Amino acid sequence: MVAALRQAVKDLPFTPLADALDLAEDAKALIELAATGSGQDEFLQVVARFDEVVNGIGELQKLLTTIQQTATAAASRLEGAAAPQTVTPQPKQTEPNQPAAAQPDSPKPPDRVRELLSKLPVRDSSNQKTHGYWLDGQGNAHGPLPSGRDELSEAATAELRRLGIAPSRGALMTADHVEVKLAVSLRASPEQEVTVVINNDPCARGPFSCDRLLPRILRPNQVVTVYWPGGVKTYRGRAV
Repeated sequence: MVAALRQAVKDLPFTPLADALDLAEDAKALIELAATGSGQDEFLQVVARFDEVVNGIGELQKLLTTIQQTATAAASRLEGAAAPQTVTPQPKQTEPNQPAAAQPDSPKPPDRVRELLSKLPVRDSSNQKTHGYWLDGQGNAHGPLPSGRDELSEAATAELRRLGIAPSRGALMTADHVEVKLAVSLRASPEQEVTVVINNDPCARGPFSCDRLLPRILRPNQVVTVYWPGGVKTYRGRAV
């Protein structure tokens, strides 16, 4: 029964929804570009319809996240174990283009995650940097890892260009983000599922947001679960 429950969680259609969201956002961006300066109301109506599609997909993703977390916690209880530190992956969630917070009735973060969250500095006007830790598959903590330009971000930019994801010239600010730097470093590691704990929600806006990049950076079926104050999101790697 537990195995069947966990398999059902793995089979939740996060990836198809993420692909549909990518297509909807790309189509919307193209229509907005075509509509620039046209003054035609028909274009605005089409853009509004795509906004509704994006909103609807975001609501479905939040619902799947609640099902995912509740079912995973139930499976762990049936096994007589504590809630796991990572959950079955979800590439991204938007409402629209905004990270989805954890649902009020969803399970609380694991104790280890709460402990690491308490160690992170508060991100405010006086501290604009994102800081984070990550947990490997054995539960060992690594970090802290700050955002910003460094050797990891330079390596991330180079890898994104090699993969054909990033532009061949210019700076890519998302490469400075904790999640992207870690995702790139994980490509060459044997880790299959890791947990990231940060003091800021992953960015979700634009073609080079963390939501759009992480599933393309990670190896197929490699999983990163990101926790931040008030939310959780999981990403599964897929073919570029």
